[in-house]
Amino acid sequence: MKVMSKVSLVIGILALLVAAGIMGWGSLDIWGNMQPKNSINPINPFPTIWIAFGVGVLGGFFTGLGLVSPRKAPASPIVAEEPKL
Repeated sequence: MKVMSKVSLVIGILALLVAAGIMGWGSLDIWGNMQPKNSINPINPFPTIWIAFGVGVLGGFFTGLGLVSPRKAPASPIVAEEPKL
């Protein structure tokens, strides 16, 4: 489980970084499209935003899964023996 926890954490962090990159790229694309020379053929920003949202949600889920997963296996409790008479 320790390996799966680390793998989930790495996948989650990478997905969050990808989501931030998609949002940054989408914002620059929308800003560039709002310039007067490009306003004749506007683009639809919603697909890019929804893709970034979905990747961000999955990244947050995997990051949380990696952070909450137990790091060590639970130790078995030591039971004290009763004294023999």
